[in-house]
Order: sequence, then structure tokens, then C-alpha cells
Amino acid sequence: MKHHKYILNGLLIWLCCGQQAWSATPFEAFEAELSAIKTETGQLALVQQTEAKIDSWPAEDQGRFLHKKGLVLEVNDQIEAAKTAFTESIEVFEKSGRPNKYWAQSLQDRSYMDYLLTNDPTTYCVDRETAAEVARKANDPEAITSSLVYLAFCFRTGFDEFKKGLMVLEEAATVAREYELAGGSTAMIHNATGNLYRANDLHDKAYEYYQKAYEHWLELDDTQDIYNMLHNMVGESVKMGKWQQADNHIKGLFELAAQHPEFSDFTFFAHYNEAYKWFHQNQFAGAIEAANMALELAHTTSETYFINVLEGIRVVAYFRDQQYQRAGQLAEQFLQSGELPESQRTIDQQVRLIRDFSLGQYESATEQLWQVLDAEQASKQAFIENAVAAQSLTFDKTLSEFQQQALADKLRIKQLELAQQTKQNTINELELEQQAKQNKINRLTGFVALTLAVALAILSWFLYRSRRFYLRSSRTDFLTKTNNRRQVFALGTKQLAKAKTNQQPYAVGIIDIDDFKKLNDQYGHDLGDQVLKHLVNTTESLLLGSQQMGRMGGEEFVLLLPELDEATAIEKAETIRLTVAGSQLSHNDQQVSYTISIGVFVCQGDLLDFEQCINRADQALYQAKSQGKNQVVQAQPPADYKDLT
Repeated sequence: MKHHKYILNGLLIWLCCGQQAWSATPFEAFEAELSAIKTETGQLALVQQTEAKIDSWPAEDQGRFLHKKGLVLEVNDQIEAAKTAFTESIEVFEKSGRPNKYWAQSLQDRSYMDYLLTNDPTTYCVDRETAAEVARKANDPEAITSSLVYLAFCFRTGFDEFKKGLMVLEEAATVAREYELAGGSTAMIHNATGNLYRANDLHDKAYEYYQKAYEHWLELDDTQDIYNMLHNMVGESVKMGKWQQADNHIKGLFELAAQHPEFSDFTFFAHYNEAYKWFHQNQFAGAIEAANMALELAHTTSETYFINVLEGIRVVAYFRDQQYQRAGQLAEQFLQSGELPESQRTIDQQVRLIRDFSLGQYESATEQLWQVLDAEQASKQAFIENAVAAQSLTFDKTLSEFQQQALADKLRIKQLELAQQTKQNTINELELEQQAKQNKINRLTGFVALTLAVALAILSWFLYRSRRFYLRSSRTDFLTKTNNRRQVFALGTKQLAKAKTNQQPYAVGIIDIDDFKKLNDQYGHDLGDQVLKHLVNTTESLLLGSQQMGRMGGEEFVLLLPELDEATAIEKAETIRLTVAGSQLSHNDQQVSYTISIGVFVCQGDLLDFEQCINRADQALYQAKSQGKNQVVQAQPPADYKDLT
């Protein structure tokens, strides 16, 4: 969203019409004329007319004009040109060597252009550090406060960065209080504080500070910043799973967009937040619809970062909605335009997984899946570490207050000793009081140590459970809870090798649900999911000993039948087929039945590996399908097959 506290119409200065008792400089006359023009294109025309005349102006006025030029270009959506103008302004001030608030502001505004163009802190934060140094040297309270607030946005994840960011904001708040700066400074400090908490996954605290900033902007009637805080509060509500709260804020975004058509990108961001909420709520059809509506309005915003994030979310939503072909097409388009920044690395990895899956590059897709799982585990671990660190920071602050009080008491005792040597009883009483406070400090120190030990124990337990969960998840199909394709191949390869060593037969079967697409089309995907689960539960109830099954993908499953010869394997497959065909499912007060086809192949000998056995069974399945479905077909071994019998 366009977010710049220096919108030109808000820069009306006291040297407007009526203040003509003194002789205005050329820049002051230009600034007064600019403030009287209400249209963005009109302001740009005046800047272009004036630029040819500034060579004779004093250096500071030239720098201020170039800074003003950058602001005008920004509101006209000429971001690259605005950055160039701010650079020229900075060069003029650097050449003069005299620190002033306009120099700091040009650095700050150039950093904002880099934010819009790259969203990369390593690019835009260099200028913000320099702006803070220049503002301090200029000794301008407003410039110091503003530059420190912008600098605080540069401190991201990690507890050390978190503490540095809070220290910067504490300095900004101290300056704002000391010089009684306007309410906008307080709102910006709250906004920046919320960003720090958000970057460290402390979403309840982030939401609290965004809400404080929102209330300040309401008092100031600043439409743009009111909208920005609603946008931020949607994101934090979603992270906390507070869906009704998120819906209320999204409603507010749409209302502001309708009330203020002059802000061209408000509607885009309202749909963006709606898509973001639906996506994280696993309502993928809604996410797709909202994302498509937002992307139709992508031309209304210059913030390409949010456009890229939305395109990535849309790819994953199509895939999760089982529109695999469309997801694959969009994934390829997305990856050709470049990858998302580090803050959205998980979405980028998911898009790559979908692209590789759609191209049949299953090994690469599997590797991307592991990266996504690793990233999620790292994110959870970081969340726990940050929560523990934040709690530790609270204890540190409390302990520090006690220690400072103890030092103050010691000083008071010394003063009493020097001034009133005769009041030894009073001194003794104070010493006893000090000892009591020191004991309290010691107890608190022990409590802090115990609390941290408990927190670390909880963290260790959580990491252990997380490792078991992700290990199990990596082997299990997320819907049916049976073995996934990766685990099927691992088990099958191991079992077949054992069968060859023991010179035993090893049977495999491929199961496919007949007319599964028709079931989905007629009754909906909910029934489709119910059928898949029913098939797994029914089949696994008929398997014995080391016999197992797994899901290959879609409606196709694998049977692993160690030690079964041809007759027994066919009998087992027929039992499964007849049991499934004779059962019914209840769906919306209807009784629904379905059938399956099974291809069976018995691996006897050492000629074929597991994948080749699967392919033979798959060919038999194809034959069963072509012969009318709802039947079991046994695959024949190749001519050169070496039989154990």
C-alpha cells in the first residue's frame, strides 16, 4: 500500500498565501505555489517547470527542491524516478557537509523507495542507519524520532535483533516525550513496535501494538494509516487463528475502499487480505476467488511484493483444491518471474514442489517437500525460542529494577552514615531492610533460573514430539493415514529383497477406485475423501501379519503381500474387492456404494526389482479397467522370468 507520512497535501506550511510581509526566497515561493495545487499532475508540471531555474539557488534550497521533486514523483507512481531525485538531493547535502533534517529525510525517503522496489532490508536499511546519524548530528527532534522509527523496521528476527529494535524505539519514544511531539510520532512508534513483535512470531503482542497505532490514527483521522493498521491486524488475527476478528477487519478494509476511491489500491488490498484469510483457513475455493479478484486490480498498486505473494498463494490454493493442471501452469509462470523474498520462502518452496510434481519430477518434488517440512519445524522452534526469550526479557527487567533499588538504598545508607553518625540504630534498620531486599533478589534470581530450566525442558520435549510427528508425517498419507508413496517404495523394496533371499514369492497389487471422478462430480469432494478413507479402513482390516497397503496418489493404492503365491494373492484381492463392493457409505441421507479394480503380480525370482513388479501389477490393473472394471486381473510374468518353483 502507498504509505508515506509526507503526502504533499499534508505539507501545508506557514508561508502560504497571506504571509507576504517578508521577501520569500525562490524555493519558498515555489513551495507555497506547490502547496496551493491540488492535483498530482499539476504539482508534477510545476516541478518540471521550476527545475531549470534552481542552478542559481543556494545549495540547501537545491537539496530541498530535489527532495520535494522526489515526493511529487512518488505520488505520481514514478518510483524509480523518485529514487533518483532523492539520490540527487542527498548528493547536494553531502557536498555541502552541513547535517540538516532535509538530508535525513531524503535518505529516509530513498530507503522507502528501495522498500517498494525490493522489500529487501539489506538494501533499504543502509540509508536508514545513515539518516539516524545525520538527524542526531543536526539535533532535530522530529528528524531524530522519524529516522529512529524507520530504522526500527530494519531489526527483524532473532532475539538480539529484537532487543536492538526495542532500544531504538525506546530512544525515539524518549525524544518524542521530551519535546512533546505530535500524536503521529506515537502512532508510528506503536506501528514499528508491532512490526518487531510480528517479525519474531509474537503475534498477540504485535496485534496489541497495531491496535494502539490504529486508535491513534483514528484520532488523527489519517485514512491511509488507519487502512494500513487494519491490514496489519488482519495478518496477526490470521496468525492467531482468530477468524471472526480477521473478518471484522477485512470488512473495515472494504468499507474504507468504498468510502475513499481516491486511494486506488485499497480495493486490491481488501481482496488480498480476504484471500490471505481464506488460504490460512484452508478454504481454498474462497482463496482462489479472492486472489483472482485482487490480481485483476494488480495494476492499481506499485507494491510488487504483495502481488508476488498473492500469486504464490494462488498457485498453492489451486493445488490444494485439486485443480492440479491449473496449479502446474501458474507455478511455471510464477517461477519464470523470479522467487519470493526470504520472508515468504515457504510459499516459494511449495510453488516449486507443485511445479516439479506437475512435470513428473517426483524426486525433486520430494526434496522440496522435505524443505517445506524442515522450514515449518524451524519456524516452530524459533517461535518457542522467541517466546522464552521474551519471557526472559521481562524477568531481566524486573530483576534490574530490584537491583537498581538496592543500589539506591546503599547510597542512601552512606549518606545517612556521613550526616548522622549518631543515628546508628536507623542505619542498622536500613541495613536489615537492604538485606531483606537482597534476599528477595536472590529468590527472584532462583525463580528466573528455575523458570528458564522448565522452559528449556518444555522446549526439548516439544522438539522431541515434533521430530516424531514429522517423521510419522513424512511416511503417512495426510488424508487416509495409510503409508504414502515414499514409504510404500521403502517397505516394498525391503520386503522384496527379503523374499529373494529366502526364495519366497512376493505379491503386489494395484487398487483403483472405479469411476472416482463421477463420484466427485455427483456428490462432491467431501464424499470423495470419505470413499478414500473407507477403502483404506476396509482393506487394512483384511490384511494380516506383514501385509500392508499405501496410497500412490489420487484414487490409486498399493497392496504389499509378502509370501503369497499366485492363488493366495488372487484370493486375497478378490476378498478385498467383494468386501468393498458389498459395503455402503452414508452421505447426506443417501446410501452410496462403489467398486474397485485390482491388478496383481507375483514376483518370484530375482529378475525384477520392486518398481518393475509395481509396473507389472499396474498393467494388470489397466487390463481390469478395460475389461469392464470391478474385477481382479493377474499379470503374467515376462518370458525370461526365472521362477523359484
